[in-house]
Formats: sequence, structure tokens, C-alpha cells
Amino acid sequence: MSIVFDHVNIVVDDLEATRAFFVDTFGFTSGTPMTLEGAWVDELNGYKNAKATYVPLAPPAGGSTHIEVLTFENPPSPKAAEPLWAPNHLGYRHICLDVPNIQELYEQLSPKWKFLSEPVVVPPPFNVTTVYFIGPEDVLIQLTQKSQSDATDA
Repeated sequence: MSIVFDHVNIVVDDLEATRAFFVDTFGFTSGTPMTLEGAWVDELNGYKNAKATYVPLAPPAGGSTHIEVLTFENPPSPKAAEPLWAPNHLGYRHICLDVPNIQELYEQLSPKWKFLSEPVVVPPPFNVTTVYFIGPEDVLIQLTQKSQSDATDA
């Protein structure tokens, strides 16, 4: 059996703002928004008269893994009781993007977004510099930059 990691789906209130964030900040390519409704959507989600809009976002380096940003018009999404970005929150944790210059991106994004720390150098065997920040809709995003020796080995 061949398993391929296909996508991460993020349910949001403001579809356009979240789409624009990934496109403008990280260079993702936006697919065409699509309305999801009908019997299959109801059955899959366990709702009656479910209706959602989603946009696929492809990473700039290509590959088959992508982000799906989705908003439910019916039923509306409930607000989370606890922040999803809390490091010890059960369930979904974060998405991680490997970037070429983490310090530059940190300086660009830190005036607008809440970072949990400054970039941290993680020793072997990980060999990355990494940082978490809270993106749109309280999505926890991890940025990593591979060490130079790992980047040239890849």
C-alpha cells in the first residue's frame, strides 16, 4: 500500500482573508473557490443541508500536499472554548512550513502576528531553526529553516 499525505483542511470564518494570507505571505497558489453542498456533503459531515465553500492552496514549491481553507455557511461553525493555538491543546496542533530565510520572515511578520518566541535553533538530530506564531483564525503555524548543511545535502 502506498500512502501519500494529501492535504490539511482548516475551517475558518473569513475565507478570503485566510486565503490572501497564505498567498501573499508564503506564495501559495490559490485554486478556484468551490461550493460544497448536496447529499454527499450532508452524509460525509453528518449534517442536513450542509453548505461550505473551500479553496485549495498549493505550495510554491509544488508537490501533491496542499492546504484546504474552508468556511461553513450552514451550519455555522461554533467558536472554540479554548484557543486552538495553545501548545498543549489536544487534537490538531499546527501546520509547518519550511522557509528559506526564517529571520527575514520573522521580522516581516512579527509586527502583525503574535509569535510565541523568537526563532530557536534546534540541535541535532533536528538541525533546524524554528518558531511558532498565531496566524489568521488562531491557526498555529510553525516556520522552519533547515541548517545549511542539511539544505545542501537534500
